[in-house]
Amino acid sequence: MIGYAAFHTACCGVGGCAYALVPGFIASWKSERKENGLPVSQVEPIRDEAVQEKIRRSIEQQETVHQIRFQ
Repeated sequence: MIGYAAFHTACCGVGGCAYALVPGFIASWKSERKENGLPVSQVEPIRDEAVQEKIRRSIEQQETVHQIRFQ
């Protein structure tokens, strides 16, 4: 997920940042439904640092982000 934040401070003016959040690999896509009918997917965290680095490089090549976080 790519996100953008903008902020304004009285002392420094306007600034912002772009970031990427990587929850993990999709283990099962829309395999369940909530009570309200919305689909639920299962996600497995990416713990392998070598895999994280490959994903990080791929994101950096495609997006202009300041931070990439694995959750």
